[in-house]
Amino acid sequence: MASFWSKYRKRLAFLVLVVAAVVIGRELSGAALRDVELVYDLGPDHAEFVELRIAYVSAEDEVAGVRFQEAAGLPSRLDHAVELSPGRYTVEAVLTGPELDRRVSRALRVPADGRVHMDLFDTAYARRSAP
Repeated sequence: MASFWSKYRKRLAFLVLVVAAVVIGRELSGAALRDVELVYDLGPDHAEFVELRIAYVSAEDEVAGVRFQEAAGLPSRLDHAVELSPGRYTVEAVLTGPELDRRVSRALRVPADGRVHMDLFDTAYARRSAP
């Protein structure tokens, strides 16, 4: 048995080094930031809002955020790209207008394939309001 170890010691050490490098590499690549493209649909009453604040929350901590502001009213859709680590997030949106405020929470899982579309309004209301 001792002759086996002495004969293959260098090869075994190299094999252990390669396996360790692969394991560490996989762990590090999982924590890398990912680009996430989001499209926010503000609903039929979008023009009543002048500001949108979005916070990306993970484990009760805000990790990223963005603010959109238009004096004449927000467009019906907004595009946003953000870099986030893999995991689960809560997207907390606050829409503010002169006579109307709305808070919306949505779930987001990263990585996400393609563009993520999020409605920031009550879909039942949107269906009732449609012509």
